Amino acid sequence: MAVKSTVYDIPLIDLQPQFDNPVAEAEIVKQIADACASSGFFAVRGHGIPEKIIEHCWQVSHDFFSLAEAEKLKMKFKKLDISLLVLRKLMWFLTMRFYCKLVNDCS
Repeated sequence: MAVKSTVYDIPLIDLQPQFDNPVAEAEIVKQIADACASSGFFAVRGHGIPEKIIEHCWQVSHDFFSLAEAEKLKMKFKKLDISLLVLRKLMWFLTMRFYCKLVNDCS
């Protein structure tokens, strides 16, 4: 069962059981589906991503969203990615994508 994180009452899903017991995968998938249906958000733990990379991602994200809008628009994608197509409607939102270079920079 997913627990609620204390900050915003967002479901917190632990992925570690999947690594220890492949049978647990079905329960984790159910928790993710329930979280998406109930709140639309969830956080994960037990994913195995090193803390150094997570901290670097937070810093890069903070730096990006602190930029003036004109600076952020310079980094705008020129073509739509399939991930922006949801239920055949365009979902316009401010987002930041992390690519492999980010992980390599943090190593």
